[in-house]
Amino acid sequence: MKKKLIMDIDTGIDDALAIVYAVRSKQFDILGCTTNFGNVPLEIATRNTGFVLDKLGQSIPIYPGSAHPFHKEVHEFRGATHIHGEDGLGNTLESNEAEAVTPNQSTDFIIEQLHAYPNEITLLFVGPLTNLAKII
Repeated sequence: MKKKLIMDIDTGIDDALAIVYAVRSKQFDILGCTTNFGNVPLEIATRNTGFVLDKLGQSIPIYPGSAHPFHKEVHEFRGATHIHGEDGLGNTLESNEAEAVTPNQSTDFIIEQLHAYPNEITLLFVGPLTNLAKII
């Protein structure tokens, strides 16, 4: 039986690889991907997640989450474009344009899934834990 998985990601190069491993592993039923600011801003992380899933031929739903740190007045967003490139994927995309997204959809999605599948879901957080903090 496949494990139900929700991936919370800030898709740069590292998270792109995590998505590939999870999709190709055959161990998981990926219920959805939630995105977060981190390696790149939320809009770019969401775009990158869709790009990677599209390249893998997957139609896994994506739910944008936090655009800023939990206490944005204390912690400012810095990103990691010096590591992941301006597009978050090693400057491999033709354009760095990203559409606006509606933030904070991730928490409702995760809570709904946890209620729908009690004790069956693995949550994989590989970026900032802001979405998890909001759920708690």
